[in-house]
Amino acid sequence: MKNLLILSFFLILTTVFASPNFEKLGEYTTEKPEFARFDFKQISDNIFFILPLGYYHFNNEFKNDLPLKGEFKFFNTTKKEIFSVTIDLYDFLSKNKKLFLGEDPVEVYKKGNKKFRPDFTPIFFDETKEEIGFIVKDYKSYSKPKSPYEKSKYLFIYIHWSIKNGFQWSKTLSKEDLRTLFQTIGYDSVNKRLYFYTNYNKDGEPYKNPEEVTVFYLDFKTHDVVELKKFSPKISKGSPHHFYKVKLSPDFKTALFLEYEEFDENEATAYWFSIDDLKISTFLIPLTPYGVIFDKDSERVFIASSKEGYLYIYDTKNFKEIKKIKIAKRIHHLQFSEDKKYIWIVVNSSAGGGDAIQCFSYPQLKKVNLKNLSSWFGQKKIFPQSGSFNNKGDYFFLPTVDSSGFPDKRGFSLFKVNK
Repeated sequence: MKNLLILSFFLILTTVFASPNFEKLGEYTTEKPEFARFDFKQISDNIFFILPLGYYHFNNEFKNDLPLKGEFKFFNTTKKEIFSVTIDLYDFLSKNKKLFLGEDPVEVYKKGNKKFRPDFTPIFFDETKEEIGFIVKDYKSYSKPKSPYEKSKYLFIYIHWSIKNGFQWSKTLSKEDLRTLFQTIGYDSVNKRLYFYTNYNKDGEPYKNPEEVTVFYLDFKTHDVVELKKFSPKISKGSPHHFYKVKLSPDFKTALFLEYEEFDENEATAYWFSIDDLKISTFLIPLTPYGVIFDKDSERVFIASSKEGYLYIYDTKNFKEIKKIKIAKRIHHLQFSEDKKYIWIVVNSSAGGGDAIQCFSYPQLKKVNLKNLSSWFGQKKIFPQSGSFNNKGDYFFLPTVDSSGFPDKRGFSLFKVNK
């Protein structure tokens, strides 16, 4: 009996002291003011692309006497430092005009200033070879007769670039189709494939009534684009919407599409696309599913409803709801911890107070107390929906904020999650 009591006491102590905690490693600044609002996109195990929100900082007008170069900023979680990669985009675009929409991709204005038309977004980083993969979006605007909407042609290209040796190869991913939207799904590091999808939109209004969704992959070994599947969405006619969340499972065998109405919030459907047999299963999901993750074996999928404030758990064999847990409204992100023993839930605490990050043990699904993030800054408002966990769940990035509660120009803070 005595030994049993000692063991029980030891287990209680272990549970208390083994709870994860966040250690602030430091604040990082950027030199340019246009980084006042930005997000983080993980493009390899240790590399994050620092993504300015709303525009790309190298896509501003350049004076005639300045070199037209693109500067991309990244963060290395191993070295804990920001680093830049600068590419002579003017030279590349001038020599490869045929890749684009038949016009000079560098626009010249009356004062002689120049501007890049295509947008370059890094989505892949090979740390060993020091190579970057870009998705390049080019567009051409025009108006159809008797149409009140501005129409555009879009062209999406993958470009593979060596930091040391420059341009390596390219592949057109989506042709000059009208009103086509494009989004990457994820990179399969085992089979060396980049999965992506397009959805064709007949009426021409952005994010409204896509008639057809097509899933593809780009083979990095052969440079071929392979079409996998076409399917039609189920959102009711006349409802503005878009596929806000698309997730590739950890075993690279499933692409999960979460379709919902961004504005009306009346419908939400999941499309479970099995890559092996090309079958699609659908099931109803909660409204505004901002957060989605798989367990390590892809046997469970976790979906968080921002509007309803619940975390839903589904069995991926039959798509039945296993459990739902009340969290808080305005959930924005979900992520497993590095050891898969905890689930991080990021909430927009500015909406009504409470913890910015909540933690639940797994598989017990019991809430674990964490330090409120706002106490690190001594401020009343923070906006964690602009922050990100890395894929391993052991680092968290949070943009710093000014006294009014909006992101300022200082940069971001980095936190290490300790076991």
